Amino acid sequence: MIDCVILTARRFFHAPEETLRAMILYSLRDKLQLQRFSVVSGQYSDFCGDLDPRGDQSDRYASGSEGYDWKRNANDIRNSFKEKVPLGFLSQPTISATMVYRGNYEETRKRIDSIISVWPATRAVRALREDYIGLPRIVDFRYATSSNRVHHAYHLVSYEATVKKAIDSWDSILEWGGGYGDMARLIRRLNNKCTYTIVDVPELCALQYVYLFSLLGEEVNLVIPGRQKLMDEKINIVPVGSVLREEIRISAQSFISTWGLTECPIEAQRFVCERSFFGAESILLGYSLDRHNMVKNSIRGAGYIFKPIRVLSNGHEYAFM
Repeated sequence: MIDCVILTARRFFHAPEETLRAMILYSLRDKLQLQRFSVVSGQYSDFCGDLDPRGDQSDRYASGSEGYDWKRNANDIRNSFKEKVPLGFLSQPTISATMVYRGNYEETRKRIDSIISVWPATRAVRALREDYIGLPRIVDFRYATSSNRVHHAYHLVSYEATVKKAIDSWDSILEWGGGYGDMARLIRRLNNKCTYTIVDVPELCALQYVYLFSLLGEEVNLVIPGRQKLMDEKINIVPVGSVLREEIRISAQSFISTWGLTECPIEAQRFVCERSFFGAESILLGYSLDRHNMVKNSIRGAGYIFKPIRVLSNGHEYAFM
């Protein structure tokens, strides 16, 4: 379908690049996903209220430090979507600035080359194909993908190539800080039977639920304290306060956090490290090497493999277990 769109546009209409992007994105439309989105997008504020009845979790458990002001970010997202989440929510300024990697074509092409050097072609095609919800910016036409989806896949490929562990062998995964849900979506494409848990502030949990429920329906479980429990083989979305207060106890075979953990308050970083990443045997961390990061010192000498993230500027590192 996508190849037909590209060939038609190029051969018969000589379409400019932006028109091609729009045509390929339109070809990703899914009627059932759009129907689900139309239902849940207007319930965003209700989800925030259910997850955080007192409305204080982000003030208590999100960082307010310079450079990682997630208290302000969470409040901005909540206010932006108080009526409903728009279909093109990825262009909302705070989300675009903090959760969407926007590389150019050449950068994205190099990362795709790295990905297909590790993953079979069929796996890469399945994983990289974008989704219409959110209206992502399509950068690579052949894979119908965005720089952000490729960026997340690159983290997984870097891990697998270094540690020689396959993501699709993991039975349970905990992601600390899930953005708008793109990593969960990507991994679900590769491993659709695992139990996947995202821990985040309520404002982002609600957005993750809108996005992931629209794509996956009943495979997604919003864990509202006192009402819902974690469910096996689903994507569970859990507010961070319930974990830090130990109202909900989690264990997982694998732990992933790409910048989310080290952008948390020091107390939250310490909580996760003291619990040995909730018992995880396989760990994928990406972080900045700055003074807010206390994780690096906590795991030094514990058998991790540390690697600079060469596709980013200096000062970013992986830690793999």
